[in-house]
Formats: sequence, C-alpha cells, structure tokens
Amino acid sequence: MTDAFKAEAGGLHSSLRRRFLAGETRGYEWRRKQLKTLGKLLEEHSDSLIGAIVADLKRPWSEAAMEVKILQREINDALRNLRSWMRPTWHWTHMLVAPAKQEARPEPLGSALVIGPYNYPVNLLISPLIGALSAGCNVMLKPSEISKSCERLFSELIPRYFEREDVCCVTGGVPETTTILALNWDFVFFTGSRKVGKVVASACAQHLTPNVLELGGKAAALVDSSVTSVTEAAKRIVWTKFVNAGQTCMCPDYVICHESVVDELCEELLRWTKTFYGESPKASPDFARLVSPAHARHVVHMLEESDGEVLCGGLDAADEEACYVPPTIIKNPTLGRSAVLSKEIFGPVLPVITFSTFEDSVDKITTIDAEPLALYIFSGSTSVQERYLAQVRSGDAIINDCFVQAGLDGVPFGGVGNSGYGCYHGKASFDAFSYKRGVVHRHGYLDAAVLVPTPGSINIRYPPDNPTRRALLPLLVRYAPALPRFLTLGNLIGVTVLAVLITTFKNGMLKEGLRKAIEYL
Repeated sequence: MTDAFKAEAGGLHSSLRRRFLAGETRGYEWRRKQLKTLGKLLEEHSDSLIGAIVADLKRPWSEAAMEVKILQREINDALRNLRSWMRPTWHWTHMLVAPAKQEARPEPLGSALVIGPYNYPVNLLISPLIGALSAGCNVMLKPSEISKSCERLFSELIPRYFEREDVCCVTGGVPETTTILALNWDFVFFTGSRKVGKVVASACAQHLTPNVLELGGKAAALVDSSVTSVTEAAKRIVWTKFVNAGQTCMCPDYVICHESVVDELCEELLRWTKTFYGESPKASPDFARLVSPAHARHVVHMLEESDGEVLCGGLDAADEEACYVPPTIIKNPTLGRSAVLSKEIFGPVLPVITFSTFEDSVDKITTIDAEPLALYIFSGSTSVQERYLAQVRSGDAIINDCFVQAGLDGVPFGGVGNSGYGCYHGKASFDAFSYKRGVVHRHGYLDAAVLVPTPGSINIRYPPDNPTRRALLPLLVRYAPALPRFLTLGNLIGVTVLAVLITTFKNGMLKEGLRKAIEYL
C-alpha cells in the first residue's frame, strides 16, 4: 500500500462526508435517482457482471445470472416502496404534554463503507448498496480482492455511472482495507468470516461506528424421523450444499439425521449428487470451483484432519492447483475429532451425523455451533418444528428447504451472536442504514397541564412542590391517557368552529354535511 492510496481514500471519504453533511442525499429525488442509476448499470452490464462471476468462480451461467437478477428485483422493490419507507411513524402523545404530536422519523445514518466478500461478489456487495441508497446514505464500496474479475469490473463501472461524492469504489487487499476501516465512517456493513468480522468490529469501536456484520458458521440441516420426503429433503440439501462449490455462508455445513432414516438419506444424497454433477463432477459444467488454490488447499487439509466413511468424492479426486475439490459426503465423522465438524468448511464437503432423541440432536447442534447463521429443519410435524425453533438459536430458520431465504425480500436476513448481527433484504436493508429519530411537536404557548388544579403553583409540571402536586403528578404520569395525533390545536379549533356553525345554521343539509366533516376529522 502506498501513501497515494491513503491520500486517495482520505479524499474520497471527505467528499462523501461533505455531500452528506450538506444534506444533498436526504431527499426522495436523490435516493430515487441513485437507485435508477444503479438499475441502469446492472441492466446495461448484466452480461459483463455474469461473465465476471463465471470467470472468478466457474459457476454455471444460470446460477451466476441469478445473482444479478435478484438485485434488479430488489431495486424495483425499493423504488416501488421508497416513499412509504421514508414516512415517519406517528404515535399517540401523553395528555400532560397536549396539544402535541410525536413521530419516529427514519433518518440516514450517513456516509457508509460496504465491504463485500468473494463468494457472491456481485450480490453481496450491491445488495447492501441498495439499502444504503434507499436510506439516503452515500457509500464507499470495497469489493473483494480475491474475486479479481468482479473487482476489476466494479472499479471501472462505478466511477462511470456515479459521482464520487455519491458512490465510489476502492480496491486492494488487507493493507488497503485496514486503511479505509481506520477512517471515521458513519456506518460500516461487512460480509465475510468471523475472524475478519472481529477485526472490523474492533476498528468500528475506535469511532463508536454502528455496523452490521454478516458472518457465517456451521449451519445445520436437521432431518427428523417425521420428514415429509427423504428424497425431496436430500435433493434440496445436495443442491444448496454444492452450489458455488460450497462457498455459501448460509449453506448447510453438515447434516444431522435421525438414525432411523440416515441410511435412506445417504442413498438419496448420493443419487442426487450424481444426478446433478454426473459420475465425473470435475468435467461437469454445473459444478463450480473454489476461488483459489489456497482455498482448495484449506478444504483438503480439513479432509486430512477428519475421519468417517467417505461415500463419494474425497481426497484422491481433489486437484488443488485446479481449485477443485469434488462433491464429498462423509458419513459419521467423529464429533470432537474431525475438522469438518469443528470448523466452517466453506467448500463442497457434507458431513452426515446421526441423533437418537430430540435432546441428543439439540446437544450436538449447540456443541458444533450454538449460534449458526441458519437452521434448516426437515420435518412434517409442526410440533417438532416449533420445538427446534424454541431450543436452537440461529440467524434465520427454514422449514423443509435450505438457502431460499437469500432471495426473499420479506424475510430479514442476518445472524445472531457469533454468526453476526444486524439484518438486511427488502425494507430491512433500508432500516439497517437508518436510525429512528424521535421528534415531538408541541404548541409554543398552550399547555394542557395548566388545566390541572394545583394551588400554589402555576402548572403541575413545575415547582414549587406542594401536597397537591405530590398527590396528582405521579398519578397523572401513570394513568392519564395518550391522545391521538389528530387532537392537535388546529384540529380542535376546526372542530369547535364547525360545532358553532352547526348550532348557528338550522339548514338540515348544511348541518348534515358539517356533521360528516366532523366525523371525517
């Protein structure tokens, strides 16, 4: 890293801050313009972005395309709902401060830093950006240096479509990331490993910067004896585990299956693996590659440090230099001794262990990872589903499927505990980059508290204290009703005027019309 990068990053940060502090990003029109610009970028360069994903991860075109198309859907959803997201929430106000009204107003947190990962290099960088722009935040993007094709493409496209004061992009490795993290951001959004997440959280703590950490962990796919269909469960588990060669933070990291159905499940897992990727997955255009030889080496080392019965794949077929580890299923590795049950795999290896009772399964899941990013429950029994939801903590939980939460904007996506904190997708993305600002509107002169009789005091709210104040003030604070927003001074005057008119004029139609007006108010 050079001094030139420090100067460039500092200048970009200052430009973002100046624009935000000038209030230029707060309005509806700025937000709408930025979202439409981002949509235009994705539309005009969709094929280039898909090609970059394929180049970095060797994923099939259709799966790479999903990563881009989901973003276009998110942008359309944000544009459609932006006005309603921006509206304040009004609340009833305690009678003692009447006439008044109070609101919780969503405000942008400010200039944000978004750090993306390599495994879904387009979606996991741009999805937080959609939330930031919707909320009125300007952004510095830091794509992963590991997915080189995507990093290069973003560094070219972002300055072509956005002013640097609105959205900018910096590139580089660990030193560069460390440098930009040291800047005083208003908000940081990070997606990546737990190890790096702790570094990010520590850097944010230096400036008390709020942040969202989307981390990972060992998500369990639990197959109960009450499973609706072993075949369907196996099909869904195999695809979500081996898509992107297992480089998915929310994919099932292992299967824990009831001992009564484990043999059938393993047969189905093998069958679907061969159906999807053939007898030679290395030759299959549908099976991706690990992002680098170093990442392949990491997975190979985990296999070397694990036991159990290898049902398919394994060490012999691995090719580190080609970034290839075959789809591997291991039955009954030893809990407490096998690396595949103690570390997040982040590769195409699926351990399968068994349980005998509900308590046994909960104990094993919490031993492996007490707070995973996701929990997948395959059961046809509602009571079984609810027992697991009550006893096992996780960021998200899916019943009878895996991974689908990634594409749904109505379900907040995020971790808990060691799998991260904060969430996004849909309105949750808008909320992640916003804070609720409480605003109370009071009349400058009128005060309902003066109506409370307090001998010796001008208003029960103010000293000096006296027996009446001591008796009434605590009771009113606790029991006096809250009044709705429409009971403001203006509305009260309007209702009074209408009431006088009704009394004065005897015309039946006018009287009826005015009464309807009162009802409307």
